[in-house]
Amino acid sequence: MPTMAAKIEQTKEALSSALQSDEMRPLQAFLPKSSSELLAWSATFWDTRKFPAAAASQLHAADQSSPPKHLPYRYLLLSNSLLSLERLRELPLDDGVKQLMCDEYSAFASADPEWLHLFDPKEYSFRALVGISLCRRFRAGLLDWEDAGFPRSWFARLPRKDLLRTIRFLLFRMGGRQHFWFPHNAFLRGKVQFMREREWEASLLLMAESMRLQPQIKGIITGSWFYSPETHRVTPHLGWTTRIFLENGALMTNIGPADPGAGFIQGSKEREQLYQSGQYRPTETILLWARKDVLNWLTNRPVKPAKR
Repeated sequence: MPTMAAKIEQTKEALSSALQSDEMRPLQAFLPKSSSELLAWSATFWDTRKFPAAAASQLHAADQSSPPKHLPYRYLLLSNSLLSLERLRELPLDDGVKQLMCDEYSAFASADPEWLHLFDPKEYSFRALVGISLCRRFRAGLLDWEDAGFPRSWFARLPRKDLLRTIRFLLFRMGGRQHFWFPHNAFLRGKVQFMREREWEASLLLMAESMRLQPQIKGIITGSWFYSPETHRVTPHLGWTTRIFLENGALMTNIGPADPGAGFIQGSKEREQLYQSGQYRPTETILLWARKDVLNWLTNRPVKPAKR
């Protein structure tokens, strides 16, 4: 396996080559030559979920001119990633995360036609990829993560019985409402039929190792329908998704019914039928995991023997 420095140099060469390719070169007539300007466009998109009006117009014109769909948006990611590589080199992250970030950047450089839909700016996947290209979202295998806080709006949505204990947990265990990491399911290019506990734990390990290097991060906050006890009741094979959290000091509560658009009726006919019949009503279940507890788990977890 190449050293981290060599991996970054290999990735840099792949990105530079892709930007200068015959496929990408015609876009230079439509887009700014300044990579810093493209970076600023992307930062605005990451923060507001839309490009500045002039930038959106230029990108649209470029998209209309290029045969491969969404090519200007991939160009944007390539340009951002090339700038971000130097920052990635110095960021306090586990080397496993840096390797995965470089792999993602290399995937931008040699995108398979099957995955071009990920670069559609109207899709959530594109915003996730923009975050990765800016080093604002980080790869950890099955999971990505980004910086987050506990939204004020969630307090009004908590069950009344959980409100006081959640406030106490935030204040006295988490150290406030800000400076957390929020994991998300990654947009994987392989064929992943279902989540596996081993890969899930490996992702959490990469996050924990990186958290150890960043003392300002106060813990992990996450939420989803697949953490819901209701989901575990009807889909028992997802029960392990909360195990590591709850066995290691996390607080679990919910912020009300899960939105049907969140995905819980996709991929399972049984869940869809139970939902339509009123027998399945998952909540948007949230978990708060304090830094101290994350690092205790990292230090004290049983080491599983390697497979022979």
